[in-house]
Amino acid sequence: GDGGCVGGGRGGRGDGRRRLFGNDALKLILLKLIADAPRHGYDLIREIESLSGSVYAPSPGVVYPTLTLLADSPAAAAPPQPQQATVQAPRAVPPTTAFHQRFTAAGLTSTYHVYADGLDPSKAVGAVFYLGGDYDKPGESWVHHPGGSHMRAMAAEARKKNMVLVVPISPDRQARGNGITWWEEADANGDWFRALQSSLTARYGLDTSRVWLTGYSGGAEFITYELLADRQSWIKGGGATIIGGGGSYGMQTDPGAAVRSLPLSWHVGSEDVAGSTNPPTWSARNAATKGQKRYVKDGFTRTSLSTLPGVDHEEYDIVGLLRHDLAALPPAPPAQTSSWLKGAIR
Repeated sequence: GDGGCVGGGRGGRGDGRRRLFGNDALKLILLKLIADAPRHGYDLIREIESLSGSVYAPSPGVVYPTLTLLADSPAAAAPPQPQQATVQAPRAVPPTTAFHQRFTAAGLTSTYHVYADGLDPSKAVGAVFYLGGDYDKPGESWVHHPGGSHMRAMAAEARKKNMVLVVPISPDRQARGNGITWWEEADANGDWFRALQSSLTARYGLDTSRVWLTGYSGGAEFITYELLADRQSWIKGGGATIIGGGGSYGMQTDPGAAVRSLPLSWHVGSEDVAGSTNPPTWSARNAATKGQKRYVKDGFTRTSLSTLPGVDHEEYDIVGLLRHDLAALPPAPPAQTSSWLKGAIR
């Protein structure tokens, strides 16, 4: 398993921030601003803040997914009018392998790793995102050893499907209590993650119909409580591998048909029960069982739960489980040209 992880957990849900206007109004404002002058994501945020007299500034976690949604809409595919001719998408660049890349969004800063060796640029490039488990010290987790065998093996599995492997590091800086986690402050961490994926999608021209979320322990909890449950419309297809956790309180944002039809696979050890990890009262087996049932109740049509005999919280073959689940993903199709609006998603 992802060594030294101290289990998942359940953070408080809901976004306490007050929004000045709804999603439809935000879409219209963004389209108007982009039509008026070439702007990227953070320019749009600053312009809206200025127009509101500094009363309101939408977060990157709201703006970037909205831009992605607009970029995929039929209106965005239409040629721009003459006065909009300066709004052009930059040509996507091929992703390259790079470690410890710094990224700031939603008031948070952290780093991420990208593994892109051996990809075929003539085909659509998808993305595997790996969210690791909780830890007290960086050396305890795979994610802080980007050149290690586990991360390289995971990248090799992603490469088989022409997918880049992205390994974000949680922005959490409070190691006390439950350690460094994804699931504590999940809404803020979710905003940071969504801004990161939007930035990488625009830069590399990633295919959001081929997105695979993979998480272990606290990372699994983050996927099921936050990434698949809130503002998930950026995901157009793919699936998820959920290991050693994955509970749910239900959906925060109503998912569309593409998300509801994702193949979601929970994997949990028969011995991964209370006392197997921290917090000592938390049971990954119970979390996975309840989470999968809740997703079925919420209308997800392709969920599965596998119980691994004799496996406890530290004994998962994470690479092997990802390999097993990715095998069902079809081969990458030919690459397609990006929409003109995607120039704003940066």
